[in-house]
Order: sequence, then structure tokens, then C-alpha cells
Amino acid sequence: MRAMRLIDASQPMVAEGFHEFEEANGFRWTNGDAEIPESMFDWIDGPFEFELHIGCTSQYPLVDAAASAWAA
Repeated sequence: MRAMRLIDASQPMVAEGFHEFEEANGFRWTNGDAEIPESMFDWIDGPFEFELHIGCTSQYPLVDAAASAWAA
């Protein structure tokens, strides 16, 4: 049997190790210690394979050489 469970970043279960959900942007940042809640696996009985897909919704702007030199 194959099953998939999707968790939206706005769900309260995605909280430990994350910052608050940013509704305007539709994402939640990790603080580097993100945890997947055990309750997500309550319905599984026996061995399973866990696959995690992370999507990036923002980008950091590139700083050109002139701006880098000025900052130094």
C-alpha cells in the first residue's frame, strides 16, 4: 500500500523548530532545528519509508561586485 500525507506550512503541527507562519508569503522559516511531529505517523503500523520534499518559495538577491566592495 502506498499513501501520501501533505502538510501545509500553515498547520499548527508544524511549529517545533520553525518560526511563525507568514500568511502574506505562504511559508514558514525553519530556525535550523525543524522537527517532524510524531503524530504525523500515528496511522502507520509497521515499517515505512519517509520521503521529504521541500519547496523554496523565496530567493535572496545577488549582490553585485560594486555593492560588495562598498560594504567591505
